[in-house]
Amino acid sequence: MFRDHLRDRHNEYIVSKPYIDCSEIMRKSFQFRIYPNKNQKVILERTLSTCRHLYNDSLEERKRQAELNRLKQSFDVFPWGYPEWINYYDQANQLPLTKTPFQKEVHSQVLQNVLKRVERSFKNFYNGAGYPRFQGRNRYNSFTYPGSGLKLEDGKLILSKIGAIKIILHREIEGKIKTCTIKKDVDQWYVSFSCQIDIPIIPVKIETITGIDVGLINLIKLSNGKQIQ
Repeated sequence: MFRDHLRDRHNEYIVSKPYIDCSEIMRKSFQFRIYPNKNQKVILERTLSTCRHLYNDSLEERKRQAELNRLKQSFDVFPWGYPEWINYYDQANQLPLTKTPFQKEVHSQVLQNVLKRVERSFKNFYNGAGYPRFQGRNRYNSFTYPGSGLKLEDGKLILSKIGAIKIILHREIEGKIKTCTIKKDVDQWYVSFSCQIDIPIIPVKIETITGIDVGLINLIKLSNGKQIQ
């Protein structure tokens, strides 16, 4: 990070360390086709269906709460308790207590990611996008492992609670895998890895140091004596 040259209260120049630290974190995606067997296809389809139902149920809960809050705001009437807004943390904390038998067959962080999708859809709505919509079978076509519950080994993508699925890595994956999204496209299945690539810090030496002073007579006065009108 660049350290500016500042002046103290006595108009003296304070010169920081003469270098710039350059660092950057980059995200890059890698997509590959996967080849599940018949049993794995059934599990993948069931996982998609479970995630879609959780998404719609969570959205319905938020919409119902929003209607109750509107009732309180418009007519000062609230059927029970106190009005409140439901967020991701409320639903995520409640999830372990309300899991259905189908949801227990899905990795817990995959379910949490579904709730984050609901949260993100409402944030987009608050920023001017359309109101969140319920998802049908043809619209909800992916689910995500957020960094855990997966492993690549011997030409297989090993997913928690699904199994080892054949994958052909036609190029090398760079960086650290942060998320793994399984997507269905018509009758084919794909995996997309979102990876974090850390670019090392490169110290850049500053050869010339110049202080800048904003004045009343001259617009800018530099420490080397040059003035800019």
